[in-house]
Amino acid sequence: MAASYVEFMAKLMLLGREQVVYFLWTKFNTSDWLVRTSGSDEDEVGARVMELLSILVHGLYLWIDAFEWFAITLIMMFLYKSVHRIYYENDSPLFSYSWASLGMTIGVMNFFDLIASVLRLRYDFRTFHQLALIISILNTTLLLPVWMLWLGRQLSSAADKIPDFNK
Repeated sequence: MAASYVEFMAKLMLLGREQVVYFLWTKFNTSDWLVRTSGSDEDEVGARVMELLSILVHGLYLWIDAFEWFAITLIMMFLYKSVHRIYYENDSPLFSYSWASLGMTIGVMNFFDLIASVLRLRYDFRTFHQLALIISILNTTLLLPVWMLWLGRQLSSAADKIPDFNK
């Protein structure tokens, strides 16, 4: 629930940025800020400033995304460790070990996505951006939905295994 709230707030920040840039572009003079003594050429300094501010806000959004991926990585690692311990200590575990292993795979891939996202800012942008994009698409469109559907299938049987849960 908290991750959904953070993602919602980050998307609202991006939407707000777009609306403010549009408002500033249409209502204020962004093409001629410098006083020139010769000619009437437009300097476009205002447009450059708005583009820089837009890039800065997008950078903030990237760090919010990085934190989300890091949090999901930690959650998946803790889930894996918990299910792993219960799986080997209990006759009838609540969740399958394979499900936990898929979660751990998602967590490791999220960590590599985080690393690629950070490295693209420092080193070769194109290579690390493509790597982060491939990992992100694979995680969000394939692995995470499969993991969640698998979790949903296990919840009903897990509820039956807990004493006094249905009373």
